[in-house]
Amino acid sequence: MRVIFFLLLFSAPAIAQLESVNSNAWLHYMGSFNLNPKYGVSLEATHRMSNFTQDFQQFFVRPSFDYKLKSNLTASLGYTYVLTGVYGSPAMNKRNMPENHVWLQGSIQNKIGKVSITNRLRNENRFVGIASPNLEINDVDYRNRMRYMLLASLPIVQLNNSQSLNGIIGNEIFLNVGENAGATLVNQNRVIAGLGYKLNGSNQIQLAYILQNIWNYGNTIKEDNSTLRLSYVSSLKLFKEKRPVFTPNDKVLSFN
Repeated sequence: MRVIFFLLLFSAPAIAQLESVNSNAWLHYMGSFNLNPKYGVSLEATHRMSNFTQDFQQFFVRPSFDYKLKSNLTASLGYTYVLTGVYGSPAMNKRNMPENHVWLQGSIQNKIGKVSITNRLRNENRFVGIASPNLEINDVDYRNRMRYMLLASLPIVQLNNSQSLNGIIGNEIFLNVGENAGATLVNQNRVIAGLGYKLNGSNQIQLAYILQNIWNYGNTIKEDNSTLRLSYVSSLKLFKEKRPVFTPNDKVLSFN
């Protein structure tokens, strides 16, 4: 599996024609809201700038409905609105381009010692706006994309009972699939490394460096982007957990 992954990763750049090198800055929010022990909703949003903070790169908002199949396995159904700007030299787009995604996702969280491991697989059904010669959006192109992310979080310093500093490292690969796939199998790859400052059990601030490589759909431009991402991550319980109540003999367990 690892051999196949690296062959995909390193074979795609050889096909690309033009190269665009950019320095990006991303502001990012990720919040999950647990409605009960099984169901929840999430909201992710980001504002991305290229040429540090001078050019608009991308904006998206991504709500989802989440269902916990097991304590460490979550299935999600979501929607994403994406607006990608005109950036880079050469620029891939001649105007801001809209997309709408409907997606399914499975996410597994495990622990190996003190290290938390996340495996995430997402199937994105993309409806991409197509610009006419006069730059009006008058058509939509359907594309299918698979995304797989492996992310590890490891504790570095425990500051007190609730606050800690964690290291973050991972990789996410995007694959064009289906009948209307792109010119390359690999659409995008992101290498991620950073730090997370846990404010308490529900809130965290992250600063990450992302090496982002993009092979555009028509395979005319390959992007090599160095990115700094500042994230605010929150997880809130919107329900009261039932507390165990012991009878006087301490043997029968019930819930109120």
